Amino acid sequence: MKRIFIPFFAAAALLASCSDWTEAEHKDFLPPMNQNDPAFLTSLRDFKVGEHLVTMMIVRGTSTAPNRQNQHPMSMPDSVDYLLMTDVDDLHPALSDEIAEVRSKKGTRTLNVVDYTTIRSTWDAMKEASFGTEHEGDYTEEKFAEYCKAETEKQLAACSRYGFDGIVVSYLGGYDSSAASWRRTRGAATIPTSYSSSADTPPSSRASRTRRFLRSVTTSSS
Repeated sequence: MKRIFIPFFAAAALLASCSDWTEAEHKDFLPPMNQNDPAFLTSLRDFKVGEHLVTMMIVRGTSTAPNRQNQHPMSMPDSVDYLLMTDVDDLHPALSDEIAEVRSKKGTRTLNVVDYTTIRSTWDAMKEASFGTEHEGDYTEEKFAEYCKAETEKQLAACSRYGFDGIVVSYLGGYDSSAASWRRTRGAATIPTSYSSSADTPPSSRASRTRRFLRSVTTSSS
């Protein structure tokens, strides 16, 4: 019995005494980073205008006061080059202010996401709701082209209103209709580089150039 229990009690006593030796203690081996330090912010902006792999992150907009950290552009990681913001209708003024602040301090650009798949889904839902009503015949492919144009104009107006640096156009396709052939062309198109992200160009001018570009796509394929 001694050969069994004596080692057991010795090990238990050793573990109990070791608990004081292994108590976790926080250590700071590097000086804290001050994100408001002008030298740090200058280096960050210089890094972003240089050659590097681009980082993007999606941020969801809100019409109410942002109450979570992931809703604030200034709270996003410093390494992010482009914030892709969705749900920008009636954007809260606090977010509009942060779009300008994150650009001037960190060199981070914020882009408005224009999702034509979402626009199509909204149209289809309205079309389905019109079945059996006097408006059932209003939802044709030709009318959908007009609806897309109106939604595009609304999103471009949001760029000027909230100070976005540009737009990201998303379209997955999947609709085969001769009346909507211009949409397939638009889905394959890209926004000109000159629009993308010059901080010295007013948002209204950048939106105007993109508006002319989208009109040229529509006209050339109609």
